[in-house]
Amino acid sequence: MARPRQGEVRDQRVSFRLTLQEMLAVRERAARAGQSLSDYARAAALGAAARPNGRLPFAMEPASFHQIRRLGVNLNQIARRLNAQDLPAPQELSPLLADIQSALKRALSP
Repeated sequence: MARPRQGEVRDQRVSFRLTLQEMLAVRERAARAGQSLSDYARAAALGAAARPNGRLPFAMEPASFHQIRRLGVNLNQIARRLNAQDLPAPQELSPLLADIQSALKRALSP
């Protein structure tokens, strides 16, 4: 969905609850459309067709996406703490990175 016109502000919110499976399905659809979750939900709510925003769409099982996302979040938290304390990355992270890359390759392969 396009940006609001000049002078328009998106200051209103819509909130609703989903099950985990519903949320994963919506996230996957948004990713396939190459859109952020907000843009995808806004377009769906307004009856607009989902339009790619330039990102490459990918297909992945929702459960795999969720697991890989959680690994990435954990890895990002480790990196932030190491950077905040100006510490070098420990050698133990190399196998974790390899595992994440392997999981991504398996999940994204046709």
